[in-house]
Amino acid sequence: MIQTEYYRMLGSVIAEIAQKCDFEHASGSGVTKALVVEGTTDELFAGRVLEKDARCFPIRRILVNRGAFIGKGIDLKNINSKDVILDLFQRLSNNPDFFGFPKGCGEWAIYGLIDRDFDDEALAYRRPRLFITDTHDIETLMLSTDEGVLTRIGRVRIAADTVRRALFVSGQMLCFRQALYRLGDKNRSVDIRCLSSADGTVHYAAFTENDLIVPEKMVTHLYKNRGGGLDADKRDSMVRKILADKQLRKHLDKNGKWKYTKETFTPDRIEDFWLQVRGHDILSAVCYCDPEAGNAFRNTAGYGLNREFEKALIGAYNLACFAGTDLYRDMKKAELVVGCSAAEK
Repeated sequence: MIQTEYYRMLGSVIAEIAQKCDFEHASGSGVTKALVVEGTTDELFAGRVLEKDARCFPIRRILVNRGAFIGKGIDLKNINSKDVILDLFQRLSNNPDFFGFPKGCGEWAIYGLIDRDFDDEALAYRRPRLFITDTHDIETLMLSTDEGVLTRIGRVRIAADTVRRALFVSGQMLCFRQALYRLGDKNRSVDIRCLSSADGTVHYAAFTENDLIVPEKMVTHLYKNRGGGLDADKRDSMVRKILADKQLRKHLDKNGKWKYTKETFTPDRIEDFWLQVRGHDILSAVCYCDPEAGNAFRNTAGYGLNREFEKALIGAYNLACFAGTDLYRDMKKAELVVGCSAAEK
């Protein structure tokens, strides 16, 4: 039953898209291409770059609007938007009629966009018409290609030194988060999602001193967010395991301390920094380093995830920088995006 409801859920996505596009020249909407994205941030970004005949469809909104999670065994909390998009395009490219999708939909101009995250990029490339970000997510794509974007956000004046400091803090977060993730493979009680609050914000002040992550405080913070405590012996045992992580140790000195300073750290100190670091971790670090930014980008709109800072980032981003990415080139070939080069702007 659960699998049947899931297939029905995927069918509802296609039905929603078909209603609002002109694939069969019946609606006369003038919208002949669809881009399915994961969430709000992707939709906002797409709104700046899509051609007029293309429309963006956030997968989460479709599922909620059509009541797709009312069926037995389907729970919104247990559904990953990226996984739904991957499954959707697997079926669109492989006998969609078998899954009860509308006849001919496999030929419709439906495209998808997903974050790279930590996944093997080949997973996405095996699915036709599915694009993937050059970096970890849309936020890091903007931050990595437009070096001064954070200093141009109008709502608050963010200094270049604040940006450097935020990268220093989030670089540590990247390495410690991954060490915890690897530990979690052996210890199911470790849930790295608990490093963030419910709205996705990382409260660095709870586990840093002088902008350096304190492992003991970090572990305590993680278990507190998880809803339980941890005695000192178990905490210290976990810290020892974290500090013994081979990948993390590359960035620690012989005393187990972070070996870079704020003055010497740059993202290239960490291999594939932009492929691995989470955009929300960097933006949270900016808010930690600059309390005015933290106050300006509070979650006042009541989003499940705090999107206020991301919205401002998208508005300030120089689209000429997007033109240099693989994502832009791939989407341009599909005639989905407008010209974004400096000459075209």
